[in-house]
Amino acid sequence: MATSQTDETHDGEAEKQQVAGSEWLLRAIPPSQYAATDAEGKPSSAPFKEDLFSVDIESMTSRDAIFGRWPRGTVLFRFLCKTARDLGYTVIHEPEHGNDAHANVRFAGNPGRSNARKLAGTVKVIFPTASSPCAEDTATKG
Repeated sequence: MATSQTDETHDGEAEKQQVAGSEWLLRAIPPSQYAATDAEGKPSSAPFKEDLFSVDIESMTSRDAIFGRWPRGTVLFRFLCKTARDLGYTVIHEPEHGNDAHANVRFAGNPGRSNARKLAGTVKVIFPTASSPCAEDTATKG
């Protein structure tokens, strides 16, 4: 994983590494929280409105590993770290509980609807696709 500058922590932990802008990030959400806004399946801004949310660094994980931690029908999105950074988010690599690919995306304050919408507009839905086995489950929930 490529990392850039370090981030000082507030709780005395060792410094954490910012994720490089060239890394792709994966955001998984349960099907009950997914609402497509267009024919391409772009999500609403809801999964990106929090001032802190979790992602996995794509180069450090696999889809099987992600889906092993999430329920059937989970929706997986992909976006470029640089895009989040350009909108004012920081992305810090923070492995947790056996997930070395885990990172947190933070926004100083509330990202607001505007930034959340901009980020949501750049993501690509990775799973489910129209041909995936869980696509019907996701389409009927939410």
